[in-house]
Amino acid sequence: NTAYVFITGQKDWFKGFRRNFLLKNMKATKNTSVSVLGQNDLVVEYWPENTPTSHFVQHKDLLEISISRAQRLYNDKVWPNPIVAKVTNVEFIK
Repeated sequence: NTAYVFITGQKDWFKGFRRNFLLKNMKATKNTSVSVLGQNDLVVEYWPENTPTSHFVQHKDLLEISISRAQRLYNDKVWPNPIVAKVTNVEFIK
């Protein structure tokens, strides 16, 4: 009941900014949670007023996840690697 969502090809997704993604074939339950591997969802380094907490919204046929990118930087405030969101306690729809 856990999915790892690999997010690639996101140009100009700078540290601290949020993006939303729609997931097919998944339905949230009362225990669903979303997190991003490699970050704690509590703080964006050097931007204390930004709260990067991940969350989700269940639509009729889609699960929408909303995540911020808060990983430490390599250069230019851009993370060159895929972002991996962990979505737990979901039901998979065929």
